[in-house]
Amino acid sequence: MEEIEIACFTHALQLASNEFYLDAIAEFDGLVKEFPDSDLADDALYNAGLCYFQTNQFDEALKKYQEVIDKYPDSTISELEEGNEFGRTTGKCRYSMVNACLALGEVDKARSHAAALAGFEDTYVLVDGNKKTYANLAEHALNTYLETVGR
Repeated sequence: MEEIEIACFTHALQLASNEFYLDAIAEFDGLVKEFPDSDLADDALYNAGLCYFQTNQFDEALKKYQEVIDKYPDSTISELEEGNEFGRTTGKCRYSMVNACLALGEVDKARSHAAALAGFEDTYVLVDGNKKTYANLAEHALNTYLETVGR
């Protein structure tokens, strides 16, 4: 991984954390365009999707998550940030797709994405030192949504 890729990714993350989502999207997309084979390309696309989600552009978020699945099916979550997420980026995308579909009120599509997480036991987030798979989180999100809307 080149230093320029890391600098671009880090800058885009900073923009996103400061809620400059459109600027962050442009930076993430620029990284993918400039370095499509980078280990950070999948993470950049995912984060662009997350920025779209944060601005309630759920359809655009879904497109970005699907792009990760299509272009980088075997990618792993970057450990660059020394974060609490581990495993495959596509699993993380599926979980985010569940949330985007729920935001759009598309429960059946959310269920479909949640079902696709069945093979992602190796993809999880650490919460208070405990592993929470994205499949578990998706199930919780679906249940919470259904309880809230009374379905």
